[in-house]
Amino acid sequence: MPVLTSPDGLPLFYRDDGDGPAVVLLHGLTADGEMNWEWTGIGPALRAGGFRTIALDQRGHGRSAKPTEPDAYRDERFVADVRALLDHLGIDRCGLVGYSLGSLVVLRATPDEPRVVAVVLGGIGERDIHTTDHSTDGEALARAMEIDDPDEIEDPEARGFREWADANGANRAALAALARGRGRDPFDLAAMAVPALVIAGADDHLAGDPFALAHRLPVGEGRCLAGDHTTALADPSFGGEIVRFLSHHLR
Repeated sequence: MPVLTSPDGLPLFYRDDGDGPAVVLLHGLTADGEMNWEWTGIGPALRAGGFRTIALDQRGHGRSAKPTEPDAYRDERFVADVRALLDHLGIDRCGLVGYSLGSLVVLRATPDEPRVVAVVLGGIGERDIHTTDHSTDGEALARAMEIDDPDEIEDPEARGFREWADANGANRAALAALARGRGRDPFDLAAMAVPALVIAGADDHLAGDPFALAHRLPVGEGRCLAGDHTTALADPSFGGEIVRFLSHHLR
């Protein structure tokens, strides 16, 4: 089981498969690398397309460490984890692919990381332009993870994340700390100088319009597929679009 140590001393699990140009995969909230990329067929599609896939279980998720202090989930810690992974594997050139939470990390990590030459931002869109982050309130999300009876959760988006956490067997105490620890600073979209594919489901109301976000990026391209925030990943064309885009920009 390959593990790296984060700059603040946490063990982080990752899986490294295939050969070819490196593609680092960052999953969404409550999921992990296996769920987000292998179960959906996206990892296999990338490898069939000639890429090496490196899927990180982000802190608080999967087989990686799950601290319960909000300070462990500051935005800069997620960014530092990505850099540590590239250092650990000696990668000097890669594509960076995220989904939902993972895409927000991509937005923060890419401007100051010269090793990233192309990115895919999955499961985000116009709501990330207008609100600096997904609109689900951090404290509401934290409370949704802590409450005993999920039927008492009033915020529909927070309730959805709680349902996903329960279905995935996620560590809710860690996710509550994550919700409180992450910042809400504006993204520097103008600094995203590398080619970017923004892709989301047509019924993904959490993300909103991917074309609006793509339009704000210096080298952005938008795609809209069938499905919502959960089901869009299962559309085979999701992986196909990623392979198409990276084949053009990462070869």
